[in-house]
Amino acid sequence: MASLALGVAFVLWALWSVAATGFVRIPVFSALAFRQPAPTRIVESGNINLNRWIEAFGGGISSRVSLTVPEEVLTALLRSADSSDGLGDVIDFSKSQIAVEDGALEIFLPFKDAPTAITALLVPSADENGLHISAMEFRIGSRRIPKFLLRNLVDRVLRLVIDRVEDEFGSMATIERIAATADGLVIEGVIADGALSL
Repeated sequence: MASLALGVAFVLWALWSVAATGFVRIPVFSALAFRQPAPTRIVESGNINLNRWIEAFGGGISSRVSLTVPEEVLTALLRSADSSDGLGDVIDFSKSQIAVEDGALEIFLPFKDAPTAITALLVPSADENGLHISAMEFRIGSRRIPKFLLRNLVDRVLRLVIDRVEDEFGSMATIERIAATADGLVIEGVIADGALSL
C-alpha cells in the first residue's frame, strides 16, 4: 500500500513539474502549476554604441577607465546576437531581454515554439582571465530547474553578449572589476599598453 501511495505521489509530482514548464498542456495541472513567464520589468532595446559609456576615472586623462552598459544596451546586444549556432531556432531573440536586478542580471529567453521562457538570475564577476558569470537560479515557465540542466544553454546565449563587451572594452583595458548596479553592468579596468588614452 505504501509503495502504491509513493508511486501515485511520484506520478502527480511528475505531471505537476512538466505542466509547470509550459511545454505541455495537461488538463487541471497546467491551470494550477503554470503561470505565463514574464521578466521583472520590460526593457526596451537601446543604442549599442558602447564607447558612449566609457569614462576615465576622475575626469581627464587617466590610466583607469569604467564602462557602464545600461540594461537597454545589454538587451540590444542580446537581440542582435549572432545565433548562427542554432540557438535562433529555439530562442526568440527578438523578445529576449536582460534586466539588472539586485546586483544580478535577469536574462529572459522566450522559446519560439512554446508559450514559455527561460528566466535566469546570474551574478557577474571578473578576474585576470576575464568576465565570468555564476548562476543563482534557472526557471522554465513556473518551474525552478537544477542549474546543471540549463547552464550550457544560458552560457552559450550570454557568451554572445559578453564576447561583444569584452571585444569593445578589453581591447583598450585590462578588466579588473565587474558589477551589476542600478545603472547597468559596470566594468572597470586599467588602460592597456598601446591603447589610446581617453
